Amino acid sequence: MSLAITSVNSNLPRQDSDVIDHLLPMDILRLICSFLDDPKDVVHFGLASKRLSILPSDTQLWNLLLHKHFPDSYAKLKSKEEGLTLYKRLTHIENNIKAGKYRLQTLDEHQVWINCITVLDSKLFSGLTNSRIKIWDLNTGKAVQILHGHQGWINCMAIWNRKLLSSSDDCTIKIWDLNTRQKFQTLKGHQNWIKCMTIWGSKLISGSDDDAIKIWDLNTGQELQTLKGYRIRCIRIWDNKLIAGSDDHTIKFWDLNSGQELQTLNGHQGGITCITIWDGKLISGSDDGTIKIWDLNSGRILQTLNGHQDGITCITIWDGKLISGSDDGTIKIWNLNTGRELQTLIEHEKTISDLKILDPGKFVSSSFDGTIKIWDFDS
Repeated sequence: MSLAITSVNSNLPRQDSDVIDHLLPMDILRLICSFLDDPKDVVHFGLASKRLSILPSDTQLWNLLLHKHFPDSYAKLKSKEEGLTLYKRLTHIENNIKAGKYRLQTLDEHQVWINCITVLDSKLFSGLTNSRIKIWDLNTGKAVQILHGHQGWINCMAIWNRKLLSSSDDCTIKIWDLNTRQKFQTLKGHQNWIKCMTIWGSKLISGSDDDAIKIWDLNTGQELQTLKGYRIRCIRIWDNKLIAGSDDHTIKFWDLNSGQELQTLNGHQGGITCITIWDGKLISGSDDGTIKIWDLNSGRILQTLNGHQDGITCITIWDGKLISGSDDGTIKIWNLNTGRELQTLIEHEKTISDLKILDPGKFVSSSFDGTIKIWDFDS
């Protein structure tokens, strides 16, 4: 059988014209490109026709790709014109993570275990097991001051209204004025070690080994409410709900307005050591060495990440990547969309005690080996 074209509609474009010019508006072309997973594919697509050649430099297209691949950075984008430059930078960082390429800085003037860290502007605060808090200048890498006042291990810290809040095994929470770096107030009420804290508006919520979760008014220092739990180790706020992980292997939800317990999640085989929230999901780390990803609305386990050889101690998230620290002394970086392990970092010698994000591609870790390490995948 043979086919022959016997007539041509004169209204159709000529063969040497750009058919795409007549069929698809630019918004549709951008949408098509937004489904491409590799920026090189955008360049190749742009070579298909004269009109498509403008796509590799189209600001709106790169903002779509930035929103898809790096949602956290997109949310912080100050100018939409920066999309392409930022996308290139973040892609470079991601490639370095996969290749294990980074610059490392170590702060090692500690003589004791470092239990927790927090960051404000260019200052890093490290909570130590000798009851002190050391302040570092991140620009110089030098320690600039030590805060004295607690009588036990510093277990966690938080920043509120340019004040540093610290909790300790001495059963107190201290509030420090960061302008004067002097102790401003002491909150007393817990009967045992205070393991975790989080800020809720102008309120502080603290969890302790005394099976109590306390809510405080930060303006007055007054204790407002106590919720009963069991050896609370980590807490987070989501949608006016308090989420707490405890040593009994469970994660519990409370309504913060009524104080009513709402839900209990079971699935881990060890104490819950750390929790965080990302993209409608709850992510938990446990002494059982696993990380679980839960649907926040249904409470269903979506995925379990296995890879660490000991208990999970801390987790943090940056642009769809989960960074986890463990008692096995390693830090792992995971792709949260696929659950795939991207990299294992083994520079520390003992338990990883805390992790904090500094900038895109840059985070800081503390350890029981007495060091703080600053990881830079952007250099």
